[in-house]
Amino acid sequence: MYFWWAVIACCLIFLISLIGLYELYKVMKFEDTTLAAVGYLGAFAWYINIDTRPNAIIDFKVPELMIFSIVVVAALLVFVVKYPKYTANQLFSTIFGIFYIPVMISFIFKTRETIAFGQWLAWMAYVSSWGSDTCAYVVGRLFGKHKLAPVLSPKKSVEGAVGGVLGSALIGVVFGLIMSNYTGKIRKTLL
Repeated sequence: MYFWWAVIACCLIFLISLIGLYELYKVMKFEDTTLAAVGYLGAFAWYINIDTRPNAIIDFKVPELMIFSIVVVAALLVFVVKYPKYTANQLFSTIFGIFYIPVMISFIFKTRETIAFGQWLAWMAYVSSWGSDTCAYVVGRLFGKHKLAPVLSPKKSVEGAVGGVLGSALIGVVFGLIMSNYTGKIRKTLL
């Protein structure tokens, strides 16, 4: 039963990664091309390599660096063979996108499945992100006077950025206290 749950969770996270890659490649205007296909296949290779067996330590069937190296070489090969169809920005978006989206998102699954009480730690990423965004918005709307980056994002303020960091830290501490209390009770009942 556990094995199938892990496989389903891994597949779901893989689909989220593909959506993220597609959106990145769409912004760079090459979402339906051979170079994008290299990125999608790289994400597939990354996820198919994750060990979903019960009690698997963060373990891979093939070394991660080998997968990443193959993707880089394939992307460079497509770039050279199809030159000048793709720009250097598109090439680097393919390579960076593989590392930034599928690899980083896969750590949610790895954290949840391989670390004691990992299911709570995986939620920490969501809670702190939500807390940061919400606190930055509220503080920025109430107290924001100094523009952070007027050209890049005109409504962002220095006060909002500081409020986001402090709010996320405070929410993280509260979440940690609640979870340590809850996991402490679990630990006592297991002993």
